[in-house]
Amino acid sequence: REGMEATGALWRRLVTGQILYAFGAALCLIHPYWSIAFIVVVQAYFAFAPHRSHAVTHPKASPAKPPASTVTTITEEVDELPR
Repeated sequence: REGMEATGALWRRLVTGQILYAFGAALCLIHPYWSIAFIVVVQAYFAFAPHRSHAVTHPKASPAKPPASTVTTITEEVDELPR
């Protein structure tokens, strides 16, 4: 499941980048400097922006503690061993 989530995140990042670069290229129809400036900003964003971590995007995905009724101590497990 984590591999599929990582693949989806990578795909979204790539598609988003391509859309932004296409928009930057289209800006050259207005003025080449606008296009260059926009593409530099997009490049800087992808180079320096912090990536969203799995814990931030999926707070419930962190491992939960087992219920207290299932927690046993080592001495309880040793007592149950056959002698």
